[in-house]
Amino acid sequence: MERLIAFLVFIGIFLLLFFGGHLYVFWRMSSMLGIKRGILFWFVLLFMTFSFIGANILNSRFHNLMTKILYSLTASWLGIMLFTIMLLLIYEIVRIFFDIDSKLAGYGIIGIVMLISLVALMNGMVLNTRHIGLEIAGLEKETRIVQLSDVHVGTLRNSAFLSRVVDAVNREEPDMILITGDLVDGSAPLWDLGLDELKRLEAKTYFSVGNHERYEGLDKVLPIIEAQNITILRNRMEIYKGIQLIGIDDPSDEFKKANALLAEIDFDRAKPSILMFHRPIGYKEAAERGISLQLSGHTHSGQIFPFILGTRLAFKYTSGLHRFNETFMYVSPGTGTWGPPMRLGSRNEITVFTLKPAIVPRG
Repeated sequence: MERLIAFLVFIGIFLLLFFGGHLYVFWRMSSMLGIKRGILFWFVLLFMTFSFIGANILNSRFHNLMTKILYSLTASWLGIMLFTIMLLLIYEIVRIFFDIDSKLAGYGIIGIVMLISLVALMNGMVLNTRHIGLEIAGLEKETRIVQLSDVHVGTLRNSAFLSRVVDAVNREEPDMILITGDLVDGSAPLWDLGLDELKRLEAKTYFSVGNHERYEGLDKVLPIIEAQNITILRNRMEIYKGIQLIGIDDPSDEFKKANALLAEIDFDRAKPSILMFHRPIGYKEAAERGISLQLSGHTHSGQIFPFILGTRLAFKYTSGLHRFNETFMYVSPGTGTWGPPMRLGSRNEITVFTLKPAIVPRG
C-alpha cells in the first residue's frame, strides 16, 4: 500500500510538472508573439501536454505504422519542449538587463529551437565507436571486448537501428560481447522488437539485467533475449576465455547505492574478472572484492543537456573510465536513447576494450 501511494504521488507530481512546463511555454510564447488565448489555445495546450502519454497508450494497444509515427513525433516533441524552456529561461534573464523586442525574441527562439532540435536528432542517429586499452593483472593473453548498454530497442530504436549496431560490433571482431542492461525499451510490444538481428553477432554474447527489463517483466523479456543465443548472467559467474564474468541484476530499489549481492558471488580475486552491473554504483564493493573491471551504463551521460547536470547530481560517476586502486569502472553513455531520439552533449556509443596482460600480478 505504501509503495502504491508513493507511486501515485510520484505520478501526480510528474503530471503537474509536465503540465506546468507546457503551460509556461505556451503562455509565454503567446504573450511574446501576440497570440490570443481563446478556446483553441487551451485545446492545443492540453493536447500537446498529454500527446506523448496518449501516444504511449495507443502504441501499446494498437501497435501499427500510424501509432509508431505518432509516438516518434510526440517523443521528439519532448526534446523540443525542453530546448524551448531552456531558451525562454535565458530570455527571462537577458531581458532584465537589455530591452529586447518580445516578438522578435519569440521568433528567434523558435528558429534556434528548430536548429538545436535538428542537430540533436541528427546526433541521436549517429553510432560512435570508442576504443579503450587497459592493462589487467592476471590476464593471460590480449582480449578484445565490446560493451553495449542501454540500446533501448523499441518503437524508435527498432530492428533497423539494431542491425546497424550488430554490423558495427562484428566489424570490431571482438572475443566477446557484454550487454549491460536496458536492451529493450518497453515502448513496443515484445513480438515487434526485431531482436532476431542479435543472432548475427559473431562473438559469444552475455547479458545482465537492467531496470527496463524489470519494468517490462523479466518472465516475458528474458526468454526472448535468451532465444537470440545470448547467455544471461543473473547474480552468477561464468568463466570465458580465462575471464571471470559476473552479472548482477539491476536492484529493484531505485535509490540503492551499493552492490550487496557481489559478496555472494564466489570468484578468485587473483584472476581477471569483469562485473556487469547496470547502474554505476557499488564501486567500493567491486574494489574491495578485487574486481578487475566493472562495466555499467544507465545514465546515458545525461543524453540531452541540461539533464547532464541533473545526472551528475544523482550519480557520482556518469560516464567514462574511472579507477580505484586495481579496479577499473567504465560507465557507458549508452548505445541508444530513451524518450526523445536526441543527443545533445552526449553520444551513442559502442565501446571496444582491448585488455592486455599487466606486468604486476594480482595479489
